[in-house]
Amino acid sequence: MIAESLGQDAITERKHVKVLPTLQLQSQESIFALGDIIDWNEQKQAFKANGHSATITANILSVLGGSKPQKNYKTGPEMILVTNGKVSFGGFFSCLRRELLILHAERRCYVSQHAVGVGVW
Repeated sequence: MIAESLGQDAITERKHVKVLPTLQLQSQESIFALGDIIDWNEQKQAFKANGHSATITANILSVLGGSKPQKNYKTGPEMILVTNGKVSFGGFFSCLRRELLILHAERRCYVSQHAVGVGVW
């Protein structure tokens, strides 16, 4: 459907929309895209849409003010959160500091310097 509307050059072979760092379509800079559909090197996760929308909002306001879009999207941290019952959860947060953070329902926190990311349990 997108290829029919915007042309075959607007999408990748995997059917993602090609975007500039400003989240404008490469083929039509008057159109912005966000969410799982964009061709961006990041995990496809719902919470990433917050960063996408902040970038697009700033850029649309620039366009409406007569300027070119200035804000480039930067990928946020990769993470996963898995629920475990009604009162516990666990997760992994990738970061530059190699720490493991374990958080229990009792709000106790443990940190290990030997992990590859930050985990929350």
